[in-house]
Amino acid sequence: MSYRRAWDGDGWQAFALRLVQLRHKPQNVQIVPDRVQGDAGIEFFSTDGCLYQCYAPQEVSDVAKAASAMKEKARRDLRKLITYKEIISGILQTVRAERWILLCPFLDDKAIVAYVRSKGVELQNNNLPFISLRFEALVQSQQDFATEFEALRIQSLGPPLSFERPSDAEVAARSDSDIAKRLIQKLARAYPKDQPQTIEQRAGSHVR
Repeated sequence: MSYRRAWDGDGWQAFALRLVQLRHKPQNVQIVPDRVQGDAGIEFFSTDGCLYQCYAPQEVSDVAKAASAMKEKARRDLRKLITYKEIISGILQTVRAERWILLCPFLDDKAIVAYVRSKGVELQNNNLPFISLRFEALVQSQQDFATEFEALRIQSLGPPLSFERPSDAEVAARSDSDIAKRLIQKLARAYPKDQPQTIEQRAGSHVR
């Protein structure tokens, strides 16, 4: 399966939201608007306790630079959970955060995983009221949403076509048209070694 690596920030956030909604169901996902005072380190969350922050690195070919940018994004936004703890508590209400997930288009360096998880452990020591005792910080990519990704791909192809195959009588009627006769002439030139009966069968197949 091939995954797109290069995204602009808004495009990636919109696509990531669709992945998350497929996983948790739309009615269980809440978007956190960022037009007023930012998003407080959460772009959307699920009612079963997953906090999501999206990030699409501008660098997609240099592994080291992309990893450095992801680490900085995680450091900065996990810190927001402390800075804006009162705002986040008001947003989450009774939801207890089980996971904070940095969702990126790709994940190449395992050092990012170790870094994000270590920052998650540090966060547990701040006695945040909305953090579960089982809280974990993770970094994930499109590969972690392979099932949802494939579902979106299929949706983009549109619904399957449904039609009735023409009857033999309908095919025979169309085969008497001038267009069908010209088709037989062209097929005869394309397949000069074929018998007339074979040419007619080929033409009938095209007409059908």
